Amino acid sequence: MLVIIYLSYASKKTIMDTALHFINAMNKEEIRFYKIYAQRISYNEERKDLALLDWFRKQKGAENEEEFIEKHYGLENKNAYYRLKNRLLEELCESMVLQHQDKGDVLQLLNLCSLVKIFIKKQAFELALHFLRKAEKKATAIEQYELLDFIYADYIKLSHELMSINPAEIISKRKENSSKLNQIREMDDLLALVSYHLKISQNYNVATEELLDKIEQIIQKENSNKSLEKSTKFKTRLYGLLSQLFL
Repeated sequence: MLVIIYLSYASKKTIMDTALHFINAMNKEEIRFYKIYAQRISYNEERKDLALLDWFRKQKGAENEEEFIEKHYGLENKNAYYRLKNRLLEELCESMVLQHQDKGDVLQLLNLCSLVKIFIKKQAFELALHFLRKAEKKATAIEQYELLDFIYADYIKLSHELMSINPAEIISKRKENSSKLNQIREMDDLLALVSYHLKISQNYNVATEELLDKIEQIIQKENSNKSLEKSTKFKTRLYGLLSQLFL
């Protein structure tokens, strides 16, 4: 029983901490956007969620939480307060995504991928294919190999519904993309290892034979893989790794 009570308290405390950190990370434009978003349905009723938002911004901490509960709910009704706080965090997330969905290539791409999922669920397969093609074109242009993997998976799913999709072509593209993605991941893994050892090493003597052998293997793979010759992302990772080692 004590364990259940503790876990319930820990869960509520996590929501508090996350909501507080979220609000403290928001700028004035994001706060203003959320308030417009929150009032999109009704402007007249008392908005406890907006009151809680303003209270968080003024408090800059969670020490006086019971003051808000007593004022708006009474201390005997804390569960209603926790539900309000949870709803506030969920709507803050929705507002943030909505506000920033078209800011930057990756977010625009994620927006296209979301539309694909929505239309597949609605069984509007031609619309899903339209946005899937746009997503593939954008992902290829900005070398988002991870998202391309998901895009090709959606192509395979849609091939069961649409005769216009040739799965053999998609499988070939998927294999080529997987090869690029695996090499990028190898580079990321090595870069993470080197960065970590640099941080914990006192003499910075981390250019071990094992790491250098792995880097040499990757460079040899790159020389034999013509598809990576023009990859800006791969070359950036490689230069980053080498610069870390030269330290």
